[in-house]
Amino acid sequence: MTTILYKNKNYIAQQVLKTLKKCYINKKKFFKYEKYNYMNIKLTYIYSQILFFLTSLFIFFWIIKQFYLIRFIY
Repeated sequence: MTTILYKNKNYIAQQVLKTLKKCYINKKKFFKYEKYNYMNIKLTYIYSQILFFLTSLFIFFWIIKQFYLIRFIY
């Protein structure tokens, strides 16, 4: 398992393998690790959605502002 960890360059796969290794070593704490990873993935997903929404709003209003300024210039 350690050889797979060091040879693999994909970060997400490394994290999954590390958590699997921790769960394999500590079978009693399996649910704790699973819950933590699920919450972490959920939070990063929500944060990425919020960031995407804010950037799209900014671009949208910037385009509207540009058209508004062009209308007053000419």
